Amino acid sequence: MSTQEGTLPNKSVTTETAASKEGHVKLSWREKICYGFGDFGNGFMFDLGQAYLTKYWIDVCTIPAAAVAGIFAFTKIFDAFMDPIAGSVIDGRKNIGPRGKFRPVMMASAVILAILTVITFTMPDLSPTGKILFAYGAYMAWGLVYSFTNIPYSSLASVMTRDVEERSQMATTRQAGSIGASSLPAWPSYILYFFYGLTDDKFKKIADDLNHGKWEHGTIE
Repeated sequence: MSTQEGTLPNKSVTTETAASKEGHVKLSWREKICYGFGDFGNGFMFDLGQAYLTKYWIDVCTIPAAAVAGIFAFTKIFDAFMDPIAGSVIDGRKNIGPRGKFRPVMMASAVILAILTVITFTMPDLSPTGKILFAYGAYMAWGLVYSFTNIPYSSLASVMTRDVEERSQMATTRQAGSIGASSLPAWPSYILYFFYGLTDDKFKKIADDLNHGKWEHGTIE
């Protein structure tokens, strides 16, 4: 009996070690929730541009609507070609450090993406043609860096665990993060409208003054 009792824990440890080596790692809910917040950040950056960038370019930067439509159409085609290229570059990395293949690229790209998001909502004092070219360049650069942020993030699940149930739960937290991000950009406009009476014309005036450095913090007239 003593021999059998002594061998049981060893078998359990051996089973857990084998499962770990095969990649069937059990993740904590903290890790799964943190993974979901990744898509919250990605989705927020993407939805912010989709929700407000068109209005900013047309109403504040006075870029013609047809030109703005062309910017979005061209950059989407550009992104379709850049996504597989970005994936190939990331997958072909040779010098893999202790943080793995995907996380260093994702973390560096996320910082650059935040900076480019601010740049896309900034317009220098240029001619009408110069504004269009600046918008093209800024949004294409944003889309390129977004690929280098989102693709390694999407690939993280495959290296974190091979357990089907764990991946399913990670997909759930990721979907929750995406839904939260898609609804977040709309809330500031609701708050400004219901609590401060900020109508579309007032918003346009404030945005234009901010863009030209004229707005003084205070009341909304």
